[in-house]
Amino acid sequence: MKLIKKVYHKIDNKIFDFCRKFRLKMKKRHLKNYDVTILCSDCIGGVIYHDFNLRFNSPTINLYIKPSEFVKFCKNLDFYLNCKLEQVNSNNRIIGKLKDINIVFLHYSSYKEAEKKWNERVKRINKNNMCLIMTCKDGYTPKDIKDFDSLSFKNKIVFTPSKYNKYNSSYYIKGSDKGEEIKFLGTKTNHFGKKIIDDFDIVSFLNKVGE
Repeated sequence: MKLIKKVYHKIDNKIFDFCRKFRLKMKKRHLKNYDVTILCSDCIGGVIYHDFNLRFNSPTINLYIKPSEFVKFCKNLDFYLNCKLEQVNSNNRIIGKLKDINIVFLHYSSYKEAEKKWNERVKRINKNNMCLIMTCKDGYTPKDIKDFDSLSFKNKIVFTPSKYNKYNSSYYIKGSDKGEEIKFLGTKTNHFGKKIIDDFDIVSFLNKVGE
């Protein structure tokens, strides 16, 4: 039985990867903005960069920041980007701190590596071609959505588990129940190359940022 499951998952992954590549190939034909900076509260920004083979022009790669702190970070962006990243002692996680903003780094082998990548990518930020993406997870509250929508950035999107039609920046993720946290947007939704993020037209959004 274990062997059958192993073979099944191997075949399933190959089908998914093949379909994913085809799906992305079709999308890439319409992408015009190749130099975008995506500031994101979690790992989905890195997924987008990777999917479209774009340079990581953002420090918010392979990490997550609590929504309330992400809003504060974006609201006072110049201040926080000029703050020195400091290490926070933790037994099982790699955490950095910009004054009162905690950043949990994922997929890094050490704090030193995370700090190096953060500093390198801060220098790549293009404020004239920048967007914000926030996901309702990691202890978000409705106030975080309201505060995010109030940020003075033209190009921003917040993925929500219920409809918030009064906020122009909100995008409801279908299938989410009211009040629950959204799953990671890079999660597979079928066997044919689709992920949760594909419910949103990310290509049109990025192209609009670059206009």
